[in-house]
Amino acid sequence: MAAGTYPCVINETYWFVVVDGNDSLGLTFSTVCLQTTSHAAAQAERERQDCCGSTATIVRHDVVFVGRCSICGEYSGVFGQKELFGDWHEMVDWLSPGWSATSEQQVFCPNHRPDKEE
Repeated sequence: MAAGTYPCVINETYWFVVVDGNDSLGLTFSTVCLQTTSHAAAQAERERQDCCGSTATIVRHDVVFVGRCSICGEYSGVFGQKELFGDWHEMVDWLSPGWSATSEQQVFCPNHRPDKEE
């Protein structure tokens, strides 16, 4: 299969603001509340979260990954939204059922999976 038109690897620095919290059972969780290319915006969001009583940290990613089909550009996920990940394997685990990813860092929707070729 030829290389895809829509890359899944974005070679640009992104700043993720990660908020730590506890659920009703007292279990700790982390959630990303902002993904941005602006360090200033990330700092402002971290400060806002800290003022609200949350513990927030800024995580820098020099490369991010997006779950979208390398052939047609469709985004995976319930709402077909662009989701960014700082880790390839985390993104692969997040893909919707029927989607696949290759070791060459390409993603395929159910209509363009390599195993569907004749």
